[in-house]
Amino acid sequence: MTKYKTIQLLFVVSFFPAWIVRSNLTFYEILLAILLFLIIPFLITFYIFKEKYIQKNYFLYLISLIFVYGLDNHLGLKVGINNFIYNIFDIPQFIDEQFGVYKYFVFPSILLSLFIIIFFLIKISDFRFVKILLIFTLTIALFNLIDSQKVTINL
Repeated sequence: MTKYKTIQLLFVVSFFPAWIVRSNLTFYEILLAILLFLIIPFLITFYIFKEKYIQKNYFLYLISLIFVYGLDNHLGLKVGINNFIYNIFDIPQFIDEQFGVYKYFVFPSILLSLFIIIFFLIKISDFRFVKILLIFTLTIALFNLIDSQKVTINL
């Protein structure tokens, strides 16, 4: 699989709104959600990737951004981090209680840190790390689709 095909698959898996599979939406609402959350971003990114003279760092920036979005989309990092802290320290809603108004800076900081780490891992590995990211994202996306504990009927 070429780098471009791998990146396209990473994009589709990352941007696919898995919550629509478990929701109680009508067919037209599902089509609208797929249009808004998958097709429009795909067309914008496809237009950007179509450019022949795209700089390597900008290309890495887009791939890292796509992966971090997919990671947050399928895992729900805010809830996951709060649950992780609750399981270890037995403090419910640690971020909300301890940081006050600065809680709005904690998760963007975490996402920015993940973005920078992914950016440099892809840059160091000369795009070989993208296949690992694809497999990881595909795994969490499939688990997210199959997981029956998360019910979003009331959307």
